[in-house]
Amino acid sequence: MRTILALHRERSQGWRNAMHLDACEELRVIQMVVRCGLAGIATIDGRCYGGSISYRNGDVVSARFLAQDPAYDLYRLGFLCLPDVRQLRRS
Repeated sequence: MRTILALHRERSQGWRNAMHLDACEELRVIQMVVRCGLAGIATIDGRCYGGSISYRNGDVVSARFLAQDPAYDLYRLGFLCLPDVRQLRRS
């Protein structure tokens, strides 16, 4: 989780309306993932290069963070790591 959040923080530094992720907010996000979250991670040779963090509330899944290493922006790894909502509804 922390790697995805760090990649998100790195990507959003130049954004005007970017949310500030301090240690307290990072802990809150991790607690939410444990309680009702979904995470997808893209690894290459064992290293995390992208991922997504989403929250699930009943049948509603909300993407919260999408992030990837800037070297992989072309592939949009964070987007590719989103959960397949159709599969979630079956479970």
